[in-house]
Amino acid sequence: MRRATGEEDARPIAATQRAERKEARREQLVKSAASVFMQQGVAAASVDDIVRAAGVAKGTFYLYFRGKKEIFDELVIDLNHRVRQAMTEGAAQGSTRVEKEQLGFAAFFRDPVVAAVGGLGMLPIAARAVRGLRWPGR
Repeated sequence: MRRATGEEDARPIAATQRAERKEARREQLVKSAASVFMQQGVAAASVDDIVRAAGVAKGTFYLYFRGKKEIFDELVIDLNHRVRQAMTEGAAQGSTRVEKEQLGFAAFFRDPVVAAVGGLGMLPIAARAVRGLRWPGR
């Protein structure tokens, strides 16, 4: 869109920059939540801990998420996607079924998020943490 002066309208650029900043802030909150959950455990962590780690106000958190459960659910979905993607890409390099399984699992353990939580050894701890959560309405 052009203005009468012949200058381009800056509104589409500004809207794109706002959307990018908003996505970056959301990503910052999610990464901070992952760090807090790994350090303290999901049940012990609070929204206050997450916003403190992210360096944002508590109100900012609630612009993006309804509560701790919602950000936790997003992390679980993201981890699921990352693990499946890594295993699929690793398995694609194999030529036999056994080789595909080996390469898929090797890729799983190379994923930085899986490595950060200690691979399969963390599954029982994660399962206990999730069972220990008591969400409102459940």
